[in-house]
Amino acid sequence: MSALGMLPGLAQAQARLNLTLEADANRGRPLLLWARKTDGGTAVDFDTMTFRQGRSSLHLDLEKAAEPTFAAIYTLFSFPVDSVRSRLVTVSGWVRTRNFAGQAGLYSYAHTPDNDDGKDRRDQLENLPPNQDWRRLEVTLAVKPTATAFGLGVRVYGSGQVWFDDLEVRINGRLYQDKPLAGTEALLLTAQERQTPTWSFEQLPPAAARPDPARVTLRLDSLLPRQGRRSLRLTAAPPERPGELVPVVYLGTLPIAQLRGKMLKVSGYWRQLVPAGVGAPVSPVFTYARLGTAGRGGTESQWTYGVVELPPPPRPGAEWAAFSLDIPVAADEFAADLSLGLRLPGPAIVLLDDFTFSLNGRPYVPAPPPAPAAPTTAEVAWLRRALVPVPVLAPAVGTAVKTPDLAALGPLISNVRVVGLGEVTHGSGSIFEMKHRLVRYLVEQEGFKGFVLESSADCEPLNQYLQTGQGDPARLVGSLGPFGTQEVLDLLRYLRAHNQRPGVAKVQFAGMDMQAPENVLAFLQQAARPDDAFLQTRLRELAAALAQIPRSGGGPAIDLFQTPHQPDDARLQTLLRLTRELRTGLDTRFKLVRNPDWTMRQQARFLFELRRLEQGATFRRLPLRQGGDYRDACMAENVVWLSQNLGLNGTPAKLAVWAHNAHVATSAQGQRPLGEWLRDSFGPLYLSLGFAFGQGSYAAEGGRTFHSVAAQPAPTGSYEAWFQATKLPAFVLDMRQLEINDANAWLFQQQQFRDIGIQEAAQNFASHELRREFDAVLFLRESKAAQHLK
Repeated sequence: MSALGMLPGLAQAQARLNLTLEADANRGRPLLLWARKTDGGTAVDFDTMTFRQGRSSLHLDLEKAAEPTFAAIYTLFSFPVDSVRSRLVTVSGWVRTRNFAGQAGLYSYAHTPDNDDGKDRRDQLENLPPNQDWRRLEVTLAVKPTATAFGLGVRVYGSGQVWFDDLEVRINGRLYQDKPLAGTEALLLTAQERQTPTWSFEQLPPAAARPDPARVTLRLDSLLPRQGRRSLRLTAAPPERPGELVPVVYLGTLPIAQLRGKMLKVSGYWRQLVPAGVGAPVSPVFTYARLGTAGRGGTESQWTYGVVELPPPPRPGAEWAAFSLDIPVAADEFAADLSLGLRLPGPAIVLLDDFTFSLNGRPYVPAPPPAPAAPTTAEVAWLRRALVPVPVLAPAVGTAVKTPDLAALGPLISNVRVVGLGEVTHGSGSIFEMKHRLVRYLVEQEGFKGFVLESSADCEPLNQYLQTGQGDPARLVGSLGPFGTQEVLDLLRYLRAHNQRPGVAKVQFAGMDMQAPENVLAFLQQAARPDDAFLQTRLRELAAALAQIPRSGGGPAIDLFQTPHQPDDARLQTLLRLTRELRTGLDTRFKLVRNPDWTMRQQARFLFELRRLEQGATFRRLPLRQGGDYRDACMAENVVWLSQNLGLNGTPAKLAVWAHNAHVATSAQGQRPLGEWLRDSFGPLYLSLGFAFGQGSYAAEGGRTFHSVAAQPAPTGSYEAWFQATKLPAFVLDMRQLEINDANAWLFQQQQFRDIGIQEAAQNFASHELRREFDAVLFLRESKAAQHLK
């Protein structure tokens, strides 16, 4: 079999790469053939008001300067690799910035099996000025003859706004024409259209996938069907230019999930008529393309794996003749669909009819994936018996009123030291209010003394507000990014009121994240006495070293898994050396000075923040695939320290840890979340409480502001569909001691579950297994958007 490259296609039926980055490409899905990797604080859209030429540009709005973020938008297996093998490929494009601090640029890469890491790559990443008008970038890659895939992309790390426009690819100096790509028809169809092909050809393929009538016409032929009432008649016109190939014509799609690890045999009947005035007929060629979709939390991406020609069966004649095609499907195939097509190399009239299929010799009838079943009466009855209803009440603001309404949660929370309070999105005001009530219950009824937030902002001023009442709480809460909401402000005001009550142990507040080491350094500088020459000198040296690891990442990320001792990373080495020297010097000073300026608690806090500085600087030097795991491990390390040091008289403190579901979970696919580390540290003394909601709205960040977004309805087959079937406004389900039975088997399986970050999600749901990820889940039927303070 041979892969085809650069086959001409038809605009209305096939997708383009969209190198000119136009918003209306591919029927309004401009990044259809591109993938993306973004941190939570990056918004990706198309700007129809700012562009170099055309009608739009690709716009990336990165998170605020305190927390730099990463984004990469790239083609994967979409580019026709046959056209670039053994050639010099130059990728160019234009970039523009506003209020930007960091690096941005282009890169190209070729997957090659004879490389140690599987690919050759060239980058042009530059520290761009904060406000750069359109500027051209260029990168050149020599592609090996063994390349199996070629791709290109744009990449940004930092903060601010970046635009890209007008990408070009030149192959040995010749401009690549961004033509429609053969085999991509199914990507432009709806799921319903893809899943209902008519292999008996009693009706035409979907209109959106039909070719240009001027080149290939399709119609139903009722005069000469092989069986039934109709067959499919394809008529191809002669090529417009010598040597030009007539495109692949889409026939239908099969779901690959049912084919993996098997030999697919396609059988059917065909006949070929010779158009008048044409000599020897050309042989039609059957093809297939493997099409895939992937993504999580709204980062949808789709791509094609290239068109493959099948060995041709015997050329048909004027009468119906049977044919068969064999297509092996790998067991580890990760594409979603297999799209069948027919290429007509020249003028021809071909009729097709009566396609049938077999897998490993057994008959197979293609069918769409079975529709998820609605919850049964028995399943809903079991769930109502197992859950604990929770009243839906708004928390009283700024008072010390007790919360007996949550007393039913006592058996779940008693004998626990650390509770992970999750959230399905950072923007649900209803979840924030319920977490407010839970924190109050933990403080008043269970003796919790620490409140820890998934934030890398400077949380010490807020903690000082809780202890002393000093500071403007609204301004301080407003600095917490996605947590800068009225709901969080109400909680902090309550905790301040609690701390003012006589005879109570005061609640402490801290952030556990480490992505903003500048905030940590500011705390260290404030904690040191201005006349302490030793500390101030070392802190100035640390500030200079941190400035060499800027928010742009300071160059390509270092793979610290392969080189954990950082031998090639002089910038990071310098900072780590300085922190080690400062830690050693402080340890010596504490042992020599009889009456130190700091208490033991202050000393421990200073060393803890010094460790957070190391964490944040190291995090910035990691590639994206390692950064998430490293961050969760560091947050867990910080939670353990806070548990040991926020209590009184050396007693461990009970902590409420407020973070996204993805962090508090004790299990996750392909990574080790914060909750898994905490389970290792605390065992059953750690409780992972996930949150969910059924319908309503949430707040999403866009353009540095937050706006209300309608949540997608819970689809049949999602966990939320079962939860909504109870018709209860709120409840908690303890999953720790459950044993599987017919009525709760759905809870022991992977299902769709709402999973949204800080931005609006194109797809609200992703595959999860709740019982493995959480000890319990708290469900709210309705969600309202959080009220952001700015």
